Amino acid sequence: MDSNNIFLLNLSKLFDFSSITFALIKQYEESENKNSNINFGDLNLNDFRMTNFEDLFDKFSKNDNKIKEELKQFFLNSDLYKCVKPKLILLSQIYFLINQNLIDKNNFFIFFEDEKFIEFLGNDYLNEFKNITNINNIIFIDDLIKKISDNKNKKFYIENEKFLNEKLKSLNNINLINEKEFENFLESNFNNNIKSNYLDFIKNEFIIKYQKEDINKKFKFFSLWKNYIFYKEKILIEGKIISGFQRGSKQLGIPTANIEMTEENSKKIKKLINGTLFGRMSFKTNKKNNKNIEINKQYKSVLSIGYNPTFNNQTKTIEVFLINFEGGDFYDDEVSLIIDGYSRSEMRFSGLPELVTSITYDTILFNEILENIN
Repeated sequence: MDSNNIFLLNLSKLFDFSSITFALIKQYEESENKNSNINFGDLNLNDFRMTNFEDLFDKFSKNDNKIKEELKQFFLNSDLYKCVKPKLILLSQIYFLINQNLIDKNNFFIFFEDEKFIEFLGNDYLNEFKNITNINNIIFIDDLIKKISDNKNKKFYIENEKFLNEKLKSLNNINLINEKEFENFLESNFNNNIKSNYLDFIKNEFIIKYQKEDINKKFKFFSLWKNYIFYKEKILIEGKIISGFQRGSKQLGIPTANIEMTEENSKKIKKLINGTLFGRMSFKTNKKNNKNIEINKQYKSVLSIGYNPTFNNQTKTIEVFLINFEGGDFYDDEVSLIIDGYSRSEMRFSGLPELVTSITYDTILFNEILENIN
């Protein structure tokens, strides 16, 4: 790889800050106390992308300082940003390229435009990230501009982003390329052997089953998944298990229970931010005499509440995956679900492998968290 090539990646593209912000926007829109003067418009998670908070506040406050301050309080005081997660496929690609010396780690930079992103991630998390990935260059946008100015003899490759155009237009050694061009550029440097190694790496990392061993050795990026929050007040959901989209068992290999969205359940989950949560589910009935069901036993659970943007659902659902449950028919059974905490927002995944791996990480994490909860 040419040492004159320097690669730049926006921190907000590598971590799911946009997903969390989008979830908060949806929560605000559903709030009974929302300001009628604030209109977020017809936003779609697939298209929504943020690089800093100030632009977000300016856009939706329309220069009204009172509304802007209200937005700041709502977003910046949220605990959800403590749960930010990396984009696993993108992270695996970068990790592999650096560790195969296809990209010099000293020539790869992650930049950020808003220091709030760094504050939310925290120093301990960033140090863990650097230790795992070998990516040490995480810098503020203004420092990046200076670095580019001081290295006129090098070529800088960065995904084309509108907010950078104005800042970079005076620099003639910048190659603004779109995401597909960047992928093609990287792929052109793979030979067959390297491709085979990458596929082996992905295969080992992106699998469904796991064994009780050193998880951080089995899954390279799992320690970057271990951020979550507990709810101070637990939420109780009760209802019947109904037929869902049939994706859990057929497409993902992960059977799920879909709890009916009664009027009472709708009221309760309206207060919750859409995303992946954890809790404990117990059966009140066993109508099919399923030998794997023990009445009133609390089963550790992974919960998905929302619209599942990967599949573009139009209906809000509560889907529950029971950890270490042996399976069997439980349709029409009455259940009780205690929701204990929150782990990540709804994310738009690149495909099923990334989705399944994320659920696997969730399962491992929640199994640990719920082990000692009463």
